[in-house]
Amino acid sequence: MRPVRLYFVSVAPPWGDDYFWDETKSDDVREGLFKALRSLPKPLDNDIVTCRQFRDARLCLTPAVKCPSSGDNKDAPPAPPAMANCAHFLRAELTAAGAERILALGRVAFRALCHVFGLHAPSRVAEFRKQVAWVQLDAKKVLLTGTYFPGNKRHRTYSDRVMRRY
Repeated sequence: MRPVRLYFVSVAPPWGDDYFWDETKSDDVREGLFKALRSLPKPLDNDIVTCRQFRDARLCLTPAVKCPSSGDNKDAPPAPPAMANCAHFLRAELTAAGAERILALGRVAFRALCHVFGLHAPSRVAEFRKQVAWVQLDAKKVLLTGTYFPGNKRHRTYSDRVMRRY
């Protein structure tokens, strides 16, 4: 099995039925991420428009927290204990995939990854998207950085220096 060249980490699975890997339904994260990948100056081998193409390009996405979080019957950021409880699962997934690079999609995902690797997490996305950390994953050093969550309009574009690094 070839290693995952870029491993995206999102927040948590949504409370409703829509989810990144379910192409039978619309998903803001999937659509935003695929659009961002197509906007890179030097696109991947092919345009990514399906989950199979995403996987075949040796890309992967997993939520930092493995169960949905809700408040008032809608998605809500997961509580710190949920992030802590899922940290070993997240690390195991990254290790099993042989991730070569890790990109946190949003503040919650970045904080969860910082918990996994014992790093300080800046409070604002604008701060941590300027940073690069090298983390130990199994026997190798892996680049970890973050950017805006692709399911909202704040991410602007991924063709910034964060995405160009991979």
